[in-house]
Amino acid sequence: MKKFILCLIVLFSLTAVCFAQPNMNSATEKVAVLTDLPASIANTYDIKARIVQTATRVFPYPRFEILSYDDTVVVKKNFVKERGISGNWGKSDISFVGSMVNADYVFFVSVTDYGAGRVYNEDDSSYDMSSIRCDIKILDISNDYYVYEDSIDMEGYDIPSYWESSSQIKAYSDALQRCLDTVNIDMRQY
Repeated sequence: MKKFILCLIVLFSLTAVCFAQPNMNSATEKVAVLTDLPASIANTYDIKARIVQTATRVFPYPRFEILSYDDTVVVKKNFVKERGISGNWGKSDISFVGSMVNADYVFFVSVTDYGAGRVYNEDDSSYDMSSIRCDIKILDISNDYYVYEDSIDMEGYDIPSYWESSSQIKAYSDALQRCLDTVNIDMRQY
């Protein structure tokens, strides 16, 4: 009887191992979000949240895991301090920062602010406007290859409401969101 029970236990153990489903909750590839933004808006929570939200849309879970944006910023700051670069991020710079945070891909967003101002209408109303160029790149670090590259010029607006005046940050955020909305790539194919 003991041998029979032992055989059943071994049989059930083998069955459980053979028919076990892979863990679909474990992300396999890591994505770093790296930005090069004008200093006036670089620390704006809304701007960072929009960029990370776009990265989350482009790199769907469970295949991808978006790494901590704040951790990537720390590595970027150290890199900039050591190398003394400002702007003009090349592929090797993006790859180095991505490698330092153990990323497989880097979602890189660089923004150049071309102008902002208040626009006045004939009826004495006004609103804020911002013009930007947004460079968006997705770098596959292991293959040293841009999977996606686009440069977009966009204007954003913030029209005041009855109880709140318009702001340049909101106009800038609107322009950036319009740029990010143009990113249409399905990373599951790579």
